[in-house]
Amino acid sequence: MNSEELKKVLGYGLFQKRIAYLLLLGAFIGTTMLFGSVFVMFTPPHRCYLPEIDGNLTEPSLDQSVSEDNPLSSYVPIEYDADGVARWSECYRFQYRNLSAVLSTTSSSTNNMGTNRTLVYCDHGWFFYKPNGVITAATEFELVCDRAWITPLFPSIQMIGFMFGSILGGIMSDKYGRRKVILFSMTLVSASMLSMGLAPTVLMLQIGVFTYGFSIIIRAVTAMVILNELLSNDKRRTFGILISVFCGLGGCVLSVVAYCIPNWRWMTLAIAIICTVHLPLYYCFIRDTFGWLIQNKRMKSAEKLYKEVVRVNNINLDEALLSDLKLGTKPDDDESNDVTKVEKFTYLDFVTVPFLRKRILLLSFMWFSMNMGFYGLSFNTPNLGGNRFVNAFISSVVEIPSQFLCFVLVKKIGCRMGFISMAGACSVCVLLTPFLQSTNQIAGVVCAMFGKFFSSGPFTILYLVTGDLFPTMLRTQSYGACSFIGRVAAIIVPYVLYLGKTVHPYLPYIVIGTVTFISAIAALLLPETTGINLPDTLEDAKQQDSHMKCCQPKKKEEINGNETV
Repeated sequence: MNSEELKKVLGYGLFQKRIAYLLLLGAFIGTTMLFGSVFVMFTPPHRCYLPEIDGNLTEPSLDQSVSEDNPLSSYVPIEYDADGVARWSECYRFQYRNLSAVLSTTSSSTNNMGTNRTLVYCDHGWFFYKPNGVITAATEFELVCDRAWITPLFPSIQMIGFMFGSILGGIMSDKYGRRKVILFSMTLVSASMLSMGLAPTVLMLQIGVFTYGFSIIIRAVTAMVILNELLSNDKRRTFGILISVFCGLGGCVLSVVAYCIPNWRWMTLAIAIICTVHLPLYYCFIRDTFGWLIQNKRMKSAEKLYKEVVRVNNINLDEALLSDLKLGTKPDDDESNDVTKVEKFTYLDFVTVPFLRKRILLLSFMWFSMNMGFYGLSFNTPNLGGNRFVNAFISSVVEIPSQFLCFVLVKKIGCRMGFISMAGACSVCVLLTPFLQSTNQIAGVVCAMFGKFFSSGPFTILYLVTGDLFPTMLRTQSYGACSFIGRVAAIIVPYVLYLGKTVHPYLPYIVIGTVTFISAIAALLLPETTGINLPDTLEDAKQQDSHMKCCQPKKKEEINGNETV
């Protein structure tokens, strides 16, 4: 009796529903801070703090319009950005030898003060023009001028956490079980957000951001694996897409919370507390999956789980099926020894088994490209112009209809063609965005939002397809390997966007659009998996290339010796 047959027998009852809906809730709450850096690291307009003018005032005492006629020009130099727009210098101010002479001088004679002043770096800190009283980590820790490089480092640190979590999460999930790992990751998500909200220094905030990235990807990958191994084909597709919908809802909530709570610490702590409160539900209801238990020969645990499912779903006990599960049952104290006899798989198998190597290389590149597109468009929302809260909200809300389109495409034309069509549309929108933005800002924002719309669906399809193409004991490791490569792109993205500010504004869009287009072509080389059962063994996975189901699995050594790409 294999796991797929068990899923058909046990059906879709209360036991499966409560786990599936709990995973949706975890996706909604746990990923709310995924793009938190958009608000936490927001840097409002600023200039040098002027003790002689600002004093203890909470608002500037002078008119802020940039003009040589403005008295503030006596204290702050005027600079021009790449578009020739005048602005107050953010990093320098004038220092006077005789300040009393300046204070008694009218604005009409300020041009004669040049010999009395020198240009100095902001030696008294900065004055931030805080819209709606916003307080961010960038303003609190003054991450501007010579420390401005720290700001784009935060999303990169989060993605580095993603990378480590991707690799270790797969190993941990396959070794210790799905339940232990997802409970560990959800607990760590709450703890990391609490530590971020209470961080006294930039270093502690960076550690919290890294830990959050580390834990959130373990939660995401393990949740997707549990759904794959818990539900039948039609249901796992639906819930796999619904997880992305709830992640999009989490981003919408973040925009609203950030607008209502302008202090970044209180915003982070509020979300962390909500995440912590719902943790007991996971400890009460999340279980390991039959796929993992059977593959690890934990027959006694599988029998116990079977009885629980039968009881919770209120179905008649199948004694014949229970007898199948009892075969090979060991006492509790011998069960751990039995596990050591199970054939183990490692990341090395992705290199030594040719058809696995082909799949992992293609999928890794596709993950890389869609990470670059999805996170690039998400992190770039503050640079699109207009209201950043509205932009961030729209950027998240467009993911929801995108997932419904994804659902329809997967049902109608399959995962592979669904990915190709949406990724291709995304690349076109991304490439068009800078040209439209140069003529009309609103048109540029709309086109970028369409790009985000089309980038969300392929991202979800990758989560579905990756789990379909690898056997049970390599499933979480396949997610880990692909996610690891994908996070390399996410780490690079903030600096690709930074190049858009320093080299050429079109550059980020050209890079992201081109890479996304190539990934759409790469998908043609993968088999279609829609309607095919999850593979339990290497032989099952191999037969997907011909859409055939193998009933007599071979050992790993036989496949290594006979398989060709």
